[in-house]
Amino acid sequence: MERSPRKASAGQARRNGSAAGPGARERLREAATRLFAVHGYSNVSIDQICAEAEVSKGAFYYHFDSKDAALYGIYQPLLELQMQRLREILARPAPLADKLRAVAEDVARICLERIDDLTVFMQSMHLLEPKTRALVGEQRREYHQLFAQMIEAAQAERIVRSDVPPDLLINQLFGPLHYSTIWYRRHGPWKPEVLARQMTDMWLGGVRVHAAAAEPGGKA
Repeated sequence: MERSPRKASAGQARRNGSAAGPGARERLREAATRLFAVHGYSNVSIDQICAEAEVSKGAFYYHFDSKDAALYGIYQPLLELQMQRLREILARPAPLADKLRAVAEDVARICLERIDDLTVFMQSMHLLEPKTRALVGEQRREYHQLFAQMIEAAQAERIVRSDVPPDLLINQLFGPLHYSTIWYRRHGPWKPEVLARQMTDMWLGGVRVHAAAAEPGGKA
């Protein structure tokens, strides 16, 4: 484990002013994301992150207490953005079916637009310190619960299938999204918004209640 006199480093960074400069924290986060995605969390040092971000080691410790904190700094914005967007869509005065599509398409687009963040998330979450991992787990559960409540309401309105549990319907969406870290490339031929719409269409095609089944006496 890397060790550094954190207070001294942070103090030095404050004195020279470089650590608090515009964009330093985001450059560190982006550098850590790129390096973790390519080489794996365990194979990247703080020195490498600083070199990639072109900042001093003192600047690193100004913004992050440890490499674990930098790893959480990759997860946190992604989780917060997903939760923010979910709440915004659920608050819309729109039919539930429209909200369901909007939520699915939105989270798919976010995952694809931030594929490096998602890749690091999938590869390295188990390497977080226990307390940090528990915090991430709590944030993920909060998102999952809101999503599940929307699915349950959609089942009650016979929008989606009720013969399978909500968790399975949710996994049918997120499974392919998580697997996209294997094959999707940001600079490839597929645009995130187009692919997100197509993936949402395929998901809804499998979970939606079809017209015949929605008739009274039909099977959901």
